[in-house]
Amino acid sequence: MPQSCLHRTPRRYWRSRTDPFAQVWDNEVVPLLKSATKLMAITLLRKLQDDHPESFPDGVLRTLQRHVRQWRALEGPPKEVLFPQEHAPGHRGLLDFTAMGELHITIANAPFAHILYHFVLAFSCWEHVEVVEGGESFETLSKGLQNALWQAGGAPQEHRSDSLSATFKNLTEEKNFTVRYTGLLDRYGMAGARATIAA
Repeated sequence: MPQSCLHRTPRRYWRSRTDPFAQVWDNEVVPLLKSATKLMAITLLRKLQDDHPESFPDGVLRTLQRHVRQWRALEGPPKEVLFPQEHAPGHRGLLDFTAMGELHITIANAPFAHILYHFVLAFSCWEHVEVVEGGESFETLSKGLQNALWQAGGAPQEHRSDSLSATFKNLTEEKNFTVRYTGLLDRYGMAGARATIAA
């Protein structure tokens, strides 16, 4: 290694020129960013060039891009928070009943009152759907679930629903629901779970 490299003083970083946007940033650029947060720096530069001819050459675009990135990171709109869902094979099956009344389906000109039983395996998105005449009940749930599991060739570790209480609303005692549903889950070796939905 050359001797000059061994004794090199550490480089200090400083602004080598004045900020070309110092005079317009707070009064012109920030209001534009607040009103349309997705504006690109090139669009902002063209607007500044129109409003201030000969003050902002194309060569300052990268500086403006850095300013915009920094503003968005520190003062821009909040970022959308995502919680990725990772599903393991064979872990979770989900069920729901779907009301079909709004479709106004008729058979021989008579309204066909029905709902759909819908079961899906979370990992593979394999689905089973069947028509249910009448309403939600333990019988329709157990029939639909058993048909789905037989077609799938097995059962997931967990069976989840966001409407179990609605499914069993016709039973007179909550205790009956617990015993019957637990027995069904035990038969197929599944754990029951209720999905929580944020208001």
